[in-house]
Amino acid sequence: MKRTPSITDKEFRVTVKMAREYSATIKVWATDQAEADQMALDLFEEHVYDIYGAHGVSLGLPPPWDEHQSHDYDAEIDTISRCVDCGKETIGCGEYYRVSDELWAASGMSPGSGMLCLSCLEKHIGRPLRIEDFAAVLPSREAWARYVRARGAGV
Repeated sequence: MKRTPSITDKEFRVTVKMAREYSATIKVWATDQAEADQMALDLFEEHVYDIYGAHGVSLGLPPPWDEHQSHDYDAEIDTISRCVDCGKETIGCGEYYRVSDELWAASGMSPGSGMLCLSCLEKHIGRPLRIEDFAAVLPSREAWARYVRARGAGV
């Protein structure tokens, strides 16, 4: 499903997975997340049709795909790393992190209930995040710098 981006389109990173053992991420321009998801599925199926369901081999997807690991069946959109509030792809933008169990509980989220981007986590806990809030896995430097800039701009 190729189309020329319009001025109202935004860039989305969409990860398509085949069961749990293969995934690939692509950037697409679309008007909303649903359209981006459908475009990614269509592009995925277009490129892997001849070897769909192949086991243990690289699918050899061309750029702009970033191929991860191979195996399995039934392509679907991988939403596990999307922010449950705003839908932002947390891994793709460097906002994959881990906070203490106490802070996560303070956010109102239960273990395994999904991800929150940095801005949404801040809203949930009612205060700005501090680097000390993170345990084991920190957001990327770029993501942290974006968060601090946005916080300073009153966003």
